[in-house]
Amino acid sequence: MPLPTMDLLIQAFHLIFLKDEGEDSIRLRDSFASLCTNEQHWTNEEKTSFSQVAGALKPFFSDEMLEKFRFDDMIKTFFRLGSNAFTISDEEIRPVGSGIFLLGSMLNHSCCPNSVQVFEGKTLVVKAVERIDVGEEIEISYVELADPTSRRRAKLFSDYYIQCECHRCLCIPPIRGYSDVEGLKKMDALESNIVALDGQSSEIGRLKNEGKFDVALALCLEGIEHWKRLGKGKSLSCAQLY
Repeated sequence: MPLPTMDLLIQAFHLIFLKDEGEDSIRLRDSFASLCTNEQHWTNEEKTSFSQVAGALKPFFSDEMLEKFRFDDMIKTFFRLGSNAFTISDEEIRPVGSGIFLLGSMLNHSCCPNSVQVFEGKTLVVKAVERIDVGEEIEISYVELADPTSRRRAKLFSDYYIQCECHRCLCIPPIRGYSDVEGLKKMDALESNIVALDGQSSEIGRLKNEGKFDVALALCLEGIEHWKRLGKGKSLSCAQLY
């Protein structure tokens, strides 16, 4: 999990410890407190290192904040920032900082997401990359989709404690000789065509039993040609997914 920057830590501590009772501040504080912490995964050594970092931040705290400073609050703030911070990138996808986006933090991960997150300055923008029906969950990817399955799963677990078992991750690979993305597209196409050909196979059997061999043979040859075309089909490249 990437550690939060000093600037982000200071802003978060101001939010938590100053306890401004304005309506907007209360709403913001409650929303931040609702973010997941994943604290059950952190070791005592890591908690101790967090405490040392907090000590280095004390010169930036007011006397009022120091009076309200509690170890447990500080640890949970670290947890929430580490588990939910977004890396802010420029137009060339170069990291320029990190930030907390409360609505963005509500989005779950998918290795086949229907949306992608981009930054316009310091504003997080989520754009759909495919049709999203009413009631369907909006999902983004927390990791680089072009990475191989092993690297993608390792990154998800080390940074977010997600043991991904989605359709794409469990295909190793789905079709030999293809990349993860290509194999996934091939498998989806294969499954949809198997359903169609199952119905055709039943029809061929019925025609055979009725003695209509010429019609059954023609239908069988049509199915064979369909399989040949399917094998030569092209799948979407990684770039086309966006």
